[in-house]
Amino acid sequence: EAGAHGVMYLPFVCGCAVLAAVQRAIIEFPGMGADVDQDRYCLKWPNDVWVFRQGERGKIAGVLVESEIRGSVMRVGLGIGLNWRGVPKVDKPAASLFSGVVPEPFHFARFLVPELNIRLKDLFSSGADAVLTEFRSHDCTAGRSVQYAGKRYTSAGIDNEGALILADQGGRTITVMDTATELELVDP
Repeated sequence: EAGAHGVMYLPFVCGCAVLAAVQRAIIEFPGMGADVDQDRYCLKWPNDVWVFRQGERGKIAGVLVESEIRGSVMRVGLGIGLNWRGVPKVDKPAASLFSGVVPEPFHFARFLVPELNIRLKDLFSSGADAVLTEFRSHDCTAGRSVQYAGKRYTSAGIDNEGALILADQGGRTITVMDTATELELVDP
């Protein structure tokens, strides 16, 4: 799964790495409004990090992966947006990792880089199984009601290619690879 095929799993690699780095940052900087034991941190397909905190939920991080191939050269760009402190003004549920006086965001890189390296090495040496298994263990949509393309479904998790499996009320399933269409959690 090296090369171009492995690139399709980068959103999962990055989402899992960001989640692990968030949990490490919370442990490193206790007492700043985040609690790894009380809050539930999870992944929303394909690569958003969410927190469920005191009955509320919100996105605390998102990952953007873009790639292009020109001849035999592949270029990949990764973008990670993290609400380190404070919440942007958006019409979607959002949350921040910390509140109050917190460490500077550059500290996050020292947690993120090793987590990315571990998962990238695994992906390009052993394939996608490990990162897909890790994603499944933190998937906050599996088994829940979601809204996709204006319709309500129940998420059945992801398949072995990383596609989202959605079931309608009649039990019919669709497989989704389109990450451009917004997927929303319906129930808390």
